[in-house]
Amino acid sequence: MNKAKLKWYNPQNFEEAYKIHLNNPLIIPCAGSTVILRTKRFKNEGFINLKYCNLSYIKEDKINNIIRIGATTTFNEIIEYLKSQNYSEDSFFGILLNSLSSAASYPLRNRITIGGSLFDLPIWSDIISPLLLTETNIIYNDDKNILLPEYIEKRKKIPHIIKEIVIKYNTNIQYFTQRFSLTNFDYAVFRFSFSYSISKDFRFNYFNCAISGTKNLIFIDKSFNEQFINICLDDEESLKKVIEKQLFGFSSDFRFDEEYKEQTCKNLLIESIKRIKN
Repeated sequence: MNKAKLKWYNPQNFEEAYKIHLNNPLIIPCAGSTVILRTKRFKNEGFINLKYCNLSYIKEDKINNIIRIGATTTFNEIIEYLKSQNYSEDSFFGILLNSLSSAASYPLRNRITIGGSLFDLPIWSDIISPLLLTETNIIYNDDKNILLPEYIEKRKKIPHIIKEIVIKYNTNIQYFTQRFSLTNFDYAVFRFSFSYSISKDFRFNYFNCAISGTKNLIFIDKSFNEQFINICLDDEESLKKVIEKQLFGFSSDFRFDEEYKEQTCKNLLIESIKRIKN
C-alpha cells in the first residue's frame, strides 16, 4: 500500500492501542517512524501512533538489579541515562551503552525506540546480542510477558504491541561487546557480546556468548559456551580450537560472503578474549 493512503490511529492510552492492533494485526504500532523512513511500500493497512501511551521511561531498581524501560524510550534517552550513572565499560550497562551509541546516527537515535527496535528486529540490530546475556522479559498487550529468546522466535506469530522491556542483569560478572561494519555509520555486519567470570588462575568460571547478524538472526549455543569453562586465558591453542571448529551460521550478502564473515568473527572473538587478561 502507498504511504499516502495509510490510515493513522491516535489512541489515548496503551489499552486502546493494543486492542486496535489485536482487532486488525495489519494496523501496526509506530513511535519513532524509522521503519516508515526506510520502507517504500507496506503490506499493512495503517499505523497506531503511540505518542499518547506514556511509554517513555526508565526505572532502575539497583537493589534487585532490574531495569524497566518503556517501549517508546529512544536510544538517545537510554544513552543519556546510562552516561549519568557512570557504569564501568565491562559492566552490562557499559556494553549496552557501547551498543546503543554505535547504532545509526545521532539524529536517528533520537527517533529509534527500544520497543520499535525489538518489534522490527532487523538482522543488523546492535542491541540484541547484549540483551541476550541477561534475563530480559518483553511485556506486551495486557501485561503478558515472554523471555527474549522465545520472543525472537515467536514475535511474528503473535499480534502484539510491546509495552515495556524488563532486564535483570548480573553485577558479579564482566561483559564485552564488539561490532563489525564497513563504517561507523553503516549497519552492523555482525555484533558479538559475551559475559564471563575468571578464576584467580585466569581460567573461565563462566562464559556466555551471543552473536547477531547470522542467517537465523542470532547465534547462542549452550554447548559452545560450556567448552570455555576451565580454559586458561593463556591457553591460546585451546581457545582457538573451540572457536575455529564452531559454525556460527552466517549467510552471504552484497558486501561479504559467508566464509569471510565466519572467519572475521572468529578472529575478532579470539582477539577479544585474549585482551581480557590485559
